[in-house]
This record gives sequence, structure tokens and C-alpha cells, in this order.
Amino acid sequence: TFPLYSRLQDDRPEFAAALERSVRVCAFGTLFFVALVLGTGPELTRIIYSEKWLPALPLLYVYASTITLGFLTPVVASAFDALGRPGIVIRLSVAVTVGVWVLVPLLAWRWGAFGFACGYVTAMVFGNVTVLIILRALMPEVRLLRTFVPPSVAGVAIWALGRLVLARHARGPVSFTAVVLAEVLVFVAIAGALDRDLFRDLKSIVRPKKAAPATSLRTRRRAITRRRGAWSGGGRTRGATHRTRGARAFGGRGRAAPHRGCRGGARL
Repeated sequence: TFPLYSRLQDDRPEFAAALERSVRVCAFGTLFFVALVLGTGPELTRIIYSEKWLPALPLLYVYASTITLGFLTPVVASAFDALGRPGIVIRLSVAVTVGVWVLVPLLAWRWGAFGFACGYVTAMVFGNVTVLIILRALMPEVRLLRTFVPPSVAGVAIWALGRLVLARHARGPVSFTAVVLAEVLVFVAIAGALDRDLFRDLKSIVRPKKAAPATSLRTRRRAITRRRGAWSGGGRTRGATHRTRGARAFGGRGRAAPHRGCRGGARL
């Protein structure tokens, strides 16, 4: 996304729209995964990892909940770089690292593995919230809240659906796959109904637009010659036009026919 943001840095509305589109697509996949883990965590752990990993479920819930915001920094960091503010991400990275070094040992000493997870995600949440505040100050045109609402509502729906209805039917890999597919359909239907731009953005990723065909070298040379003739005045315009016609007459090999004001012709 950095090349795209760099091209749009002088067009604030288009820059904001491109950033919102990136966040919308990332939020779509991230919040679905979070809702899936929170709704069918025990079944997912038992079927994929086995029964002995069930005591680690609280840690899974903590980490899964954190990436609700945790995916923002990698996306917005490219926007900061394109705006010529790479120091923001560097300073935030240093602050988050220091926070991890301070909080993790303290909380791990108090609550063990759960304290380790809480200390780590606290620093992560602080960094991502700070990114949102800075982005709001630099670009008020960007409205990320409206990109979060549809997938958040859809996520809450499939969390409740998985927890209350579908989780009991996940007895093995095949039935669990069917549960996941059912939740995907519900999630896409709700998120798509609340945000009509979502399908357009997903389609642009799956089937990107084809690039325009490249023009020939001769066509580009003619266009450049015409622009030079338009920028020049008086005799310069007539001379440029005469030289172009001479070059065409000689097959475009770079030789020009003699014209008034030149002795024996010229070379382009």
C-alpha cells in the first residue's frame, strides 16, 4: 500500500478513501477470526490441538481479543511513511517495546502465563490506540469508525450464533468445517448488508483492474513533439512542426528535411 499512498499524498480525500478501504478489508477478516475463536474456542482447540491444550483457552481469548485493534498499526504505518512521518512509527515501536519489558516481568511474576499475556497485550493496545489518536490529528478526513461498525456487528452475531447454537454440533473436523462455513455465510451477509462498499473492495482485491495498454514509442514521441510545439511560440512552433513532418517523411529515423532558417537541414 505504500506506493499507492505515496501517489495520493497530495490528494487528501482520495488518500483517506484508500486508507479506509485497506482498514475495511483487514477488519473484515480479522474480526471474523476473533468472533470465531470467541464463539467456538473450546471446539476449535479440542479438534485442532487436542484436549490437553484446553487449559490455554484463557490465553487464546486474550490474544484473539487484542488483534481486534492489533492489525491497525501495520496498515496505518504505511500511511505515515507516505506522508513523510516515519518517525511516528519508530517512536511508537520504542515505547511499546519498553512497555513490554516493564509490564511482562511484573505481571508474569504475579499471575504467571496469564499475567505474561496481559502485560504483552496491554502494551500492544496502548500502541494501537495511540496510532488512532495521531491519525485523527493528522488526517481528520479519515473516518475509521464507520469501517469498524459493520464487521463488528457481524462478529457479535456469529459469536452468539457459535456460542449458543453451532458449537454443540462441532464433533469432529468435518462438522467443525461445516460450522465455520455457516458462520462465514452469516458474517458476509450481515457485514455486506450494513456496508455495500465491502463487496466492491473485496472484488477489487480478488479481480484487480487490468492496466491500460502501453502506447507505442512513436505515439509517445509524437505527443511530446506536439506539447513542445504548443509550449513554444512563433517560429519555434513552425520549426517543430516542420521537423516532425520531415522525420515522418524519412521513416522516423531522426533526419529532418531542410526548412527555412536552417542550412542543409538538422538532426533531431
